[in-house]
Amino acid sequence: MGHQATVVFNLDHLHTLRNDPDLGKKLSDAIGRLALPKEYQDRDGGTRVNSQGATVAYAIESHHCDFDTLLVAGNLGAKVVSPVIFLKNDDMPLEEQVLRHLADEMGYYVARKPKRK
Repeated sequence: MGHQATVVFNLDHLHTLRNDPDLGKKLSDAIGRLALPKEYQDRDGGTRVNSQGATVAYAIESHHCDFDTLLVAGNLGAKVVSPVIFLKNDDMPLEEQVLRHLADEMGYYVARKPKRK
């Protein structure tokens, strides 16, 4: 599958997205800038996609399909929390893998509470 990118679209501008014949080029350029040094990116690390004077999308990150990226998304876009994590343990739920990975990155470990009787 190669490389993948995370792009957040501003749904308030669907009409602009629909009518912009150059949107594909703008998206491609924004995703391409993610690989450049930080001075070519917006201050928070992503790159904006502008059309008709509005920010219609925001390229957040790109990664190889062999890796996972943990993002936190909200009303102001998304932020990469952990850029390269490998979550492939089929014996453990995804949520627990994420929790353990983040705890380990911050110098903590996770211990399960004893079961109540």
